[in-house]
Amino acid sequence: MTELPTQLLVARNLVAGHSLASGLRQVLGGVVTTSRLVIKPDLLRFAACCPMPNPASLAGRQDVSFADCCDARAQELLAAHPHLHIMWSGGIDSTVTLVALLKALPVHEHDRLTVFLSSHSIMENPAFYHTQIAGKLAVQRTVGKAGLFDEVVLTGELGDQLFGSDLMLECTRRLGFDSLSRPYAEVLPNLFASLSGDAQMGETIYRHYAPIATQAPYRLASTQDFLWWWNFSQKWQHVKFRHLLYEQRADYRALIGRVQHFFDSEAFQCWSMTHPFDKMGDRIDTYKMPAKRYIVDFTGDAGYLTKLKIGSLCRVFKYPPVAAITADGLPVDQAGLQAFVLNAQ
Repeated sequence: MTELPTQLLVARNLVAGHSLASGLRQVLGGVVTTSRLVIKPDLLRFAACCPMPNPASLAGRQDVSFADCCDARAQELLAAHPHLHIMWSGGIDSTVTLVALLKALPVHEHDRLTVFLSSHSIMENPAFYHTQIAGKLAVQRTVGKAGLFDEVVLTGELGDQLFGSDLMLECTRRLGFDSLSRPYAEVLPNLFASLSGDAQMGETIYRHYAPIATQAPYRLASTQDFLWWWNFSQKWQHVKFRHLLYEQRADYRALIGRVQHFFDSEAFQCWSMTHPFDKMGDRIDTYKMPAKRYIVDFTGDAGYLTKLKIGSLCRVFKYPPVAAITADGLPVDQAGLQAFVLNAQ
């Protein structure tokens, strides 16, 4: 039997006999956080594959807009790849991705793009589908993923990490919108307690991650600030590689790098780290406003500015067949995952 390496690339939260892991499952679902910081509250032994931007690279970035980052990223991707398969969920992030590419390409080169979508994609954003995709771009259905990996696949993943967290929306539902602007030390133990169903566990989860605030690029004052930093610094690697967990392979090396993410660039990360006030706004429907404005500037559909975020990953990927994947591309089953647990409880 092949001996597994000592570090993981990505994993699901299937850790057994670990009280903190059980509590986190209630808060984050199957996500296992992977710290990009010197401070590492990790539950599993991970390889560090997604370094943070060098602090020196943040200088002067305040004048670089989200739209600037989008336009530059589209040019970069199109220069590197003659053809791209775009995973379009109909959501904000994947729509930004497609808009940026359409802006960068002349009409006679639109055949370089193939859009992979589902019926749910069309239902989420029918106006964009009918005006920008149907009859204009090559389209494939995501069912069965036939031909998906024949070209480099491009997704809208990591957009959430730039702007904040699904937990920001959950916080407003459970504790009110004003909870996002209150001090995070007052709110987060209660939020985690509500999600986990256990007051002591809520406090434990908060204390476990609270030290990461000391390494933020600016002072984290509010709940919104902390939840963004938690997502940005602790979930980036999981989100970048989680698509691998949904494929059944004996060896994942050929797929690593085959899927790329539009928002996976240093420029976008620097934008996120230097624009703390552009992420949410003063109402729940102003979340991701720079992304929505970028889309509306292209489509002219001003009604889109009030669109709320809708989680779409569950509609694309179903039933992960493996528990984890090692840094050199080998699958790990649930029993094997236990060998990578740190600080078992």
